[in-house]
Amino acid sequence: MNPLAVAAVWAGTGIAGAALLPPLRLRRLGVLVPLAGLAVVLTASLASAAVPGSTAPATLSLDRVSQGLVAAGAGSLVATLLLAPSVEAAQLRTIGLAAAGVVVALASGNAIVWAVALVGSLCVLSLRWIATTPGRATFTAGRVAVPGAAALVAAAAFLPVTGVLTGARPVLASGLLASGIAAIAGLLPLGGWAIGALTNVAAADSAVWVVLLAPAVLLSALRLEPVLPPLALVYFEGILTVLGLASALWQGMIAHRLSGRARYVRVLLADVALAATAIGTGHMAQALPALLLLAVTHMTTSPLLLQEPDVRPRARPLMWLLLCGLPPGPSFWGRFAVLEALSQSSFWGMVAAAVVMVLLFVAALVASLRRDDGRPAEPLRLRRLTDEGAAWTVFGGGLVAGLVPGAALTLIFGVR
Repeated sequence: MNPLAVAAVWAGTGIAGAALLPPLRLRRLGVLVPLAGLAVVLTASLASAAVPGSTAPATLSLDRVSQGLVAAGAGSLVATLLLAPSVEAAQLRTIGLAAAGVVVALASGNAIVWAVALVGSLCVLSLRWIATTPGRATFTAGRVAVPGAAALVAAAAFLPVTGVLTGARPVLASGLLASGIAAIAGLLPLGGWAIGALTNVAAADSAVWVVLLAPAVLLSALRLEPVLPPLALVYFEGILTVLGLASALWQGMIAHRLSGRARYVRVLLADVALAATAIGTGHMAQALPALLLLAVTHMTTSPLLLQEPDVRPRARPLMWLLLCGLPPGPSFWGRFAVLEALSQSSFWGMVAAAVVMVLLFVAALVASLRRDDGRPAEPLRLRRLTDEGAAWTVFGGGLVAGLVPGAALTLIFGVR
């Protein structure tokens, strides 16, 4: 199946689910939207990786890594919707349209199509966040994140940067690319919007950014490195490394002052920043496993830890242990790969990353031991069983990924 058809299925099922399920009072069947996306992406015809700026606009091709990323993200979205206290029609439409944009971005080798798809996906999410939770936190996503991401559209005019090894063009292209990627990935100083949005909006509204959009833009950044000229590559990698390390340190320190969902958001953004730092080192052999393992970590933890405080399956403390950075959690292997990448490029960068990992370890360990005051009302028995089953299923998936990380990367992403 063509990747364009995959994107059409995501968008079509999202729109159809939003239109048909609420009148029939079957909103809980909204899980069919990501399930349909999972089923169809597994039938997509695979080809070589799409590098922005390398092909014509009409050419779309998914490689094995992109297929695995979308499929794993779809499974995580299923768990998120199962654990959500309620499912709204607009959430299904947002998931379908935003995921469709991610599929097009991952499959397109044309720079303009790639940039517009990423910005369009972020616009869909921002509009939903503003509509459901209007306020300063969500308006910032529209004022900062979307214009910042639009830098990718400006950079697309310069891609591919070929035949120009010196001068302003490589520097301008690399600066625009790095700024746009930092805006979408929530790196400082452009990451304030991510903190506010992910802390205030419902899990089903923010999950697409966590499991699909942020990993997709970082994967695109990794694929851009081999095609950038040396001068552009120096600036591109330098910006990602500096912003990534600064963001990770800041989020790790602030995580200790917060609790619950707000603490998890800080840990999540710190891991995204660490993945960006690994990409900034230029060592693809370590950066790709770091990105994918950290993505898998939060695909398994975000369905539960992004939920409202009254969603408390028994697996919640164990979910925090997956984030502490010790084996057999997948976070250990992802963060270790970041250290490996930094050890080959910057000693002090490696030291800073190690400090971040200690901060995240303490934050996750304290959260796993903390007892929340009061107990929520008991849900219906069937609903309770559904919540427990979904929570333990994703926890089991994360545990298996941590026990056999190499096999998990091969099975999900085809990486050997």
